[in-house]
Order: sequence, then C-alpha cells, then structure tokens
Amino acid sequence: MVRVIYRVGRYTIELVIQDWFRLDGGIIFSGVPRDIWSQFAIAQDLPRYGENTVKLPVNCFLITSPNGDKVLVDTSFGDADYSRWKDKIREFGMENGFNLLNGRRDSEQPNIVIPTHLHFDHAGGCAKLQGDELVPAFENARYIIHKDEIAHAMKAHPKTRSSYLRETIDGIKMLRDRGIISLISGSRFSTDECVEVFRTRGHTPGHLSIKIKSEGETALIMGALAPTRWHINILACGVGNDTHGLEAVDHKSKFLRRAAKEKWLLLLEHDEGVAGRAIELKKDKYEFVPAP
Repeated sequence: MVRVIYRVGRYTIELVIQDWFRLDGGIIFSGVPRDIWSQFAIAQDLPRYGENTVKLPVNCFLITSPNGDKVLVDTSFGDADYSRWKDKIREFGMENGFNLLNGRRDSEQPNIVIPTHLHFDHAGGCAKLQGDELVPAFENARYIIHKDEIAHAMKAHPKTRSSYLRETIDGIKMLRDRGIISLISGSRFSTDECVEVFRTRGHTPGHLSIKIKSEGETALIMGALAPTRWHINILACGVGNDTHGLEAVDHKSKFLRRAAKEKWLLLLEHDEGVAGRAIELKKDKYEFVPAP
C-alpha cells in the first residue's frame, strides 16, 4: 500500500483507513435514475454485483497539525473479524481493506476523533472489542460528536435505524459513559486555528464537515454531503437515507461555490479517486477532477 498524503499549507492529510462495502446504487445515488447511476460505476470502474449493487470504498483521513496534533475524521466500520460484528457486517458485504494506524506508536495515534456522523460505515471503528468488553479504539483520544447526532442515533427512527447498527451505538454509549465524548451544539467548532468543524445537517441531523485552511491553501472533507464525485457533478444527487435532503444540497452548493473559486482540495469518503477539485462549468453545474 502506497501512503497517500496531501499537504495543505503546514498540515498533512493522510488516507489512513480504506475499507470496502456493497450498497444498493439507488441508495448511494438517490434521486438519479438507474440507467444514469449505473453508468457512474462503469465510468469509475467500480465492480457491480447484480443489477443494483455497487462496491464502494470507505475513506478515513488523519489530519496532522504542525504541532503534532492528530485529528482522525471517521473510523469506518471497525474490525469485521470480531464475532459480535460478523452477522451485521455480512449483510452489507463488508470487506476490510487497510488500516495504517494499526501498530503505530502512541505518538502517531489520533488525539481527536471526529465521526462525521454515527452510521456504521463512519463510526463503527470508534470502539473495539477487547475480550468480551467494549473499549475505546483510540484510548488517548477525545471524540467530538454533535449533540443532535447522538440524539437521533439513540432514537432509532424507522427511516434510518438500519444505518445506526446496535453494535456501533453500544460503542458510542460506552465512550459517553467514560466521559471522553465532547458534545458540540453550535454550527461551528474549531480544534485549532486552522481546523474548523461545521454542522452540515442534511444526511443526518448532526452531520459534520471539516475544513483545513493553512497558508493560503484549503481542504474540505465533506462527509456524506458529497460522498462520491457524482454527488458533485450532479447537485441533485443525494443519499437515500438523507434526513434533510434539501438542506444537504444547500450546504453542498455553498461549499462548492467557494471550493471552485478558491481551488480547494476536496476529500471524498466513498470515492476511489479520494481527492480532487471542483470546476464550475456554469451556475450550479460542477465537474470533479481527481487530484494526481
């Protein structure tokens, strides 16, 4: 595995976890007819399973600041080999890819973990099993989660409960009980002077997006606002379990307008291309161009 590292001013952003799963194309490409979204998979050379299912990566990023602080954005679905996870993982065709954090020294581990939201493919790796006990996956980190996300995840709403797996929520409850979750309630939060966290309600009530700005360069991890390049190329393309779909498009449009103008680096969580930039072709029409 070749290490993939992007530099944004004095900060680095590394692709540290990449797993894979299979998902119905009508869910990940909501609002787009099948004869169109099926071409997405072909164009991107994504394997298809049957008529409706595509195989997607789960990309997680480690932001390292000049002073050595490390912020992990998303944790994927955790270790699929744990017996407690096996049955649920199998339902979604999960496959472990790589985790470059395994085996690293404590000084190389994150001291802040930010799940963009608490769906199993983004927060399943926040906790792990140690014997029969759930423990923090990153014992020296504090976890930053929006209070609205916690509330919705615990509610088990019929529309979204399948995305909040019980195993994942049990892990979040354990972290909360240990007092290592920092709940945020506003629309913005900064981990330092260059890393800003935005509440971008749309995919979920407490969804977060993370912007890194240093020495005139900017990167944005949009999370599920734009999980693939096709969610940028087609603004109306959403995700099937969005709780506030119109707000998601509004946030996406606002970010893309600035991203295209200022040449931001965009990091995508369910795209093989991982990162690239948006070019504005005309009003509300963009094209994603992968970075080298």
